[in-house]
Amino acid sequence: MKSLYFVLISLLFVGVSYSQVPILFYDFENNTNRNTFENIVEQSINSGSGPISRVGSGIIETGIGNNNAGSGLYSSKWQNSTTDPGTAASEYYQFTVNTTGFKGISIRFRFMIPFASGPGNFGILISPNGTTYKKSGSFNTGGPNNMWSDVGFSFYNYPEVNNLSSLSIRLYAFKGVNSGSGGYMAIDNLMITADTIVSNAGNITLLNESNLYNSYYSGGTGQTLTHANLVVNGPSTNISLSSPLNISQNFSISNGANVVCGNYPVWGAGSFTLNNGGTLSIGSPLGISLTPDSSGNICLKGTRKYNSGANYIYNGTSVQITGNGLPASLNCLSINNNKGVTLTNSLQLFDTLKLFSGNLFLGTRNLVIGDTAVVLGSSADSYVVTDNIGAMIYNNMARNTDIKFPIGTLDSFNPIILNYTGTIDTFKASVKSLFDNPPVNNNKVVNRQWTISENNSGGSVASLKFCWISGNEASGFSVYSPIMVGRYDGLGWYEVPAVVSGAGTVSDPYTASVSGITQFFPFGVGNEGALPVELIAFYGEPNNTDISLHWNTATEINSNSFEIERKELFGKSWLKIGSVHANFLSNSPRSYSFSDKILKPGEYLYRLKMIDNDGSFQYSKTVEVKAKLSIGLELNQNYPNPFNPSTRINYKIPFDANVLIEVFNVLGAKVVRLVNEFKEAGYYCVEFNASGYNMAISSGVYYYKITATDIKTGTNLNLSKKMVLLK
Repeated sequence: MKSLYFVLISLLFVGVSYSQVPILFYDFENNTNRNTFENIVEQSINSGSGPISRVGSGIIETGIGNNNAGSGLYSSKWQNSTTDPGTAASEYYQFTVNTTGFKGISIRFRFMIPFASGPGNFGILISPNGTTYKKSGSFNTGGPNNMWSDVGFSFYNYPEVNNLSSLSIRLYAFKGVNSGSGGYMAIDNLMITADTIVSNAGNITLLNESNLYNSYYSGGTGQTLTHANLVVNGPSTNISLSSPLNISQNFSISNGANVVCGNYPVWGAGSFTLNNGGTLSIGSPLGISLTPDSSGNICLKGTRKYNSGANYIYNGTSVQITGNGLPASLNCLSINNNKGVTLTNSLQLFDTLKLFSGNLFLGTRNLVIGDTAVVLGSSADSYVVTDNIGAMIYNNMARNTDIKFPIGTLDSFNPIILNYTGTIDTFKASVKSLFDNPPVNNNKVVNRQWTISENNSGGSVASLKFCWISGNEASGFSVYSPIMVGRYDGLGWYEVPAVVSGAGTVSDPYTASVSGITQFFPFGVGNEGALPVELIAFYGEPNNTDISLHWNTATEINSNSFEIERKELFGKSWLKIGSVHANFLSNSPRSYSFSDKILKPGEYLYRLKMIDNDGSFQYSKTVEVKAKLSIGLELNQNYPNPFNPSTRINYKIPFDANVLIEVFNVLGAKVVRLVNEFKEAGYYCVEFNASGYNMAISSGVYYYKITATDIKTGTNLNLSKKMVLLK
């Protein structure tokens, strides 16, 4: 009979899509030579499954296996009954499976009935306790055949089989209505599958489906089986791929779940959803893509939904890019790749940036840290590289708190630590190894240019710390000589004495600290004189049409004076408006100020002409300040008051107007008209001389009144005040 079996058997594989991912697989063929029968588990996610046993009068025999290679599970002497024995079956295969962590369980296998005496029907019994069994399904085999066929049963209606440490399964056969009896039947490639991974499943590594495919094909090409759906539920569920995963419908990662792709792609015709709170660990050098059927870890042809509230971990073993699938703003980004990761697009984080291992390269992109986001884990082994035009930005940075910008160049970690007071502000920082504007002495500097800017210019007073290692220093630089922090404002380098700490090592870098910084430009660190000039701040503050100018110096050598020059915004020439004496020699910071009063409304430019005792000079940067009028008509009290014979009256016109100013006695009779003409908006002064008229004006109380008529609207504004002439 058996010889006839080997002669008559013919294997024809019919492709099948397995709708769930396998969690247990029996192949029944020796994995070395694939010609010897082997009744052991070939692959299993959970432990607890042993060889399949044959219960009853029949035994397991050696029979030719799937695809005419190796051996299948082969036995005879099944139930020779026309009715389904169900739980009373006495001839069956039996095995156990651990479904812990999974639900949506199914069983699938291949079978063949080579002779007319073979059984015509097949049934399955299940037991969650190994004692009490129930029938879960049966099918008609179609009678004797000499071809392999695929069959599967779903246990969706039996929730007791889900997430179970020991599920017992019995496979039985019987004659039924077919002509075949209880004769021979072979099975091969038995799988237990699932479509959902449950919450709190812990750490699970999916089966290597390339090996499984090889076994299924008995030496195939290393592809993977196709699955319809996979749902990974959290929390506390971590899934790792060990081969490519082929999805034909939907793959979903839920809140609290983590899927570790490694370098394996998820591919096929299906769609992908990474839900808020879910985590995707990305190992592909090409990251994740939005383009269907593309490269990277997610290569599905359907839609891809990478939610902003999800977590993204880049943990490849070679250089990676993030890919254009990474959302422009997201919850959490983790870098754990010592080869480095490069941003494909600019990125904003509103929760956490985790720097575990390797660098995040910005290139031309910006990295924005949101108002409430934090950066964790930065070190010399993991930081943000900003040596192109990309920068790191802190939105609405916390005040009175040391905030580290964990930035550096390709070869060293050079962070900035910023602490500020004033208006809540957004700061942007980067560092590179070349200066945009060369220092005076290239040999006495740290070869790093840190660039800082703020959104609200002039609203902050900051303390800064710049970090470097000894390998960043030019050959002539000495940490034992006076060290300055220089700021380049567009015209020159302005030095501020720095306090230096640290040992210059990777674990304890040098830190140059300065405070009182109110303007932000490129910064450098060097020995005294490597980054002059000594002027460290120059700015203007408007107060209506008065403008106060302030400037500070760090050091002064042979200084004589500062001349203040002004011109209107679109004016052609500079006008000297004042001078302030300088300190001849000073090794400590000095502060200066100058007031420019009662200007016409408008925008003005100011600069300092810094003159040394030998007559040489240089100009400071130019600052722009706007003088503007306060709202409303103003009439000031005359001065002096009482007066004799003259007094001055100051007034302000808020708009272009026809202006009339007259003086009246206590009886209301007009005494004199002081002004009757058109005036542009601005501040003015008129003098009243009681002896300058062809009439006698006696001592007494008088009133002066202003009327301004808006030339555009015709609106009249009036004010009056009292004054006393005392002869």
